[in-house]
Amino acid sequence: MKLTLILLAALVLAGCTPTRSSIKPPYTIDGTTYSREELETYATQACAVNSKDKPLPPHPFTTDGCSLYKDDGWRACCIKHDVAYWCGAVVRKEADRALRACVRDASSKGNSNVMYAGVRVGGWRFWPFPWRYGYGYAWPHRKTVAK
Repeated sequence: MKLTLILLAALVLAGCTPTRSSIKPPYTIDGTTYSREELETYATQACAVNSKDKPLPPHPFTTDGCSLYKDDGWRACCIKHDVAYWCGAVVRKEADRALRACVRDASSKGNSNVMYAGVRVGGWRFWPFPWRYGYGYAWPHRKTVAK
């Protein structure tokens, strides 16, 4: 019984939405350098454009770079992917394909395919992970803006 409660508590805590970025600024995307505040504005504007005037996620944008993968020359790809995942306004598969293409351009086809497989498996919105699709919303997140 105690083990069940501990596992349940761990699941709930794992499902918490991150409240701050785990990587430090400056953040560089497509040759432009952003402060923390500027990156939040970038994410909010991208979400507003893609969500077609629907409400923004209640939690502020955060990024952890490439989550459980190394940030080695393709961190910008991961940050853009985090923007899409935070908002949930871009179809998840499209966001994942954009990540794969970006990492392929910055690295290699093999590396991009490994990352793509990782986000396809680990990014499902019902997983209780802070890097899940739609992580700007409380978990469990049932609806996204994108269809």
